[in-house]
Amino acid sequence: LHILPESFQSKQAVRYFSAIELLSKFKSALSDLAFVRSWLTRNQSLDGTWDMGQEANDKIHFPLSDDWQKKENRVKDCTEYIKTLIEALENS
Repeated sequence: LHILPESFQSKQAVRYFSAIELLSKFKSALSDLAFVRSWLTRNQSLDGTWDMGQEANDKIHFPLSDDWQKKENRVKDCTEYIKTLIEALENS
């Protein structure tokens, strides 16, 4: 898990986040996962949101909304998911 996915906008990244989510439950992993928080921050848009693109639609973690045809729904879902992940990484 120390190797980041090649593309932020991918199903591979969604699976990676799922694994990170599990690890974030262990306080001892917090310092080891600081690089993940940095990577997420680097992939944040200037307006403070994240968009993992249509590629993230894995039918398990995404979509959270009923409809991803509208970009704003996808951005909202991705942002909510990633903010929750960052909080887990900070509060472990």
